[in-house]
Amino acid sequence: MRRRSSIERLSTRELEVAKGFAAGQTYKEVARSVGVSPCTVRHHLRKIYNKLGITRKAQGAQLIQEPAHALNTTNTH
Repeated sequence: MRRRSSIERLSTRELEVAKGFAAGQTYKEVARSVGVSPCTVRHHLRKIYNKLGITRKAQGAQLIQEPAHALNTTNTH
């Protein structure tokens, strides 16, 4: 059995938010691109940081930059 990468713990929406934020988008920009409010983006980011055990944006961006095969999995959380 393959060990799940930390990114695989994220829901599809959380991954969308994380990718946008890691790309340098603001809360408003991420919210606009995924069709939610900025408050919802902040909520997702809190959950993302908690799930990944990170405390800084740079840590999240680094995890998002992991090899593409780690990001191309179906996750239904």
